[in-house]
Amino acid sequence: MTEQNPNTLLSIEVNLTLTIILSICALLLLGVYFECGEQAHQTIIFALLLIGGVCQISLAYYALKNLQLATEAQNQSFIRLRKQEELAEQQRKADKASSFASRWNETAMFHSRKIARKITTLNDPVHVLTWLNSDENLTIEDKENCARHILNFLEEMSTAIHEGHCAEEYVHRLFKGVVINIWSAMKLWIDAERLRKHRPTIFIETENLYNRWKVGID
Repeated sequence: MTEQNPNTLLSIEVNLTLTIILSICALLLLGVYFECGEQAHQTIIFALLLIGGVCQISLAYYALKNLQLATEAQNQSFIRLRKQEELAEQQRKADKASSFASRWNETAMFHSRKIARKITTLNDPVHVLTWLNSDENLTIEDKENCARHILNFLEEMSTAIHEGHCAEEYVHRLFKGVVINIWSAMKLWIDAERLRKHRPTIFIETENLYNRWKVGID
């Protein structure tokens, strides 16, 4: 339902009131015109023309006033619409960020989270690379699959932030430690993976995010 602007309503009421008053005056003068003698006719005609002129000026003024009020109401409506769109966009970004948090805690990520904890516990790129290339605890294939799973997850999240689809401030609070610790600990393994696959930009958005988060969000 459209909200009425009180200024517009007031303008309409004043315009109608003035028009009615001037119309009554004109009718009274017409009555006088027919009742009085010819000597007063010129004066009455002048008064009628004057009232007509005032009516025209009044109508023009209030037409312009109503146009201004309508333009202002349209601008206010546009501002409200933009605010609603901004709030909806903020909510979409927050929902996207929340979805990453939910996925990280899903059962399907259990083994990957376990590997992530082991990697951050080792906390040294050389030790991490040695451990990933050994059969300790798990096979090399299982550990590397989990490592790729972790990095693919972080890359998806980093890309969403880079493209403006995710609320970075929310994700930053939840994943800053994960991103910084995983990237710094796995740097040698990632470099080797890039060389092996001939893809120097693999996980590039995660690297960019790491470089920003380790010194704070810009």
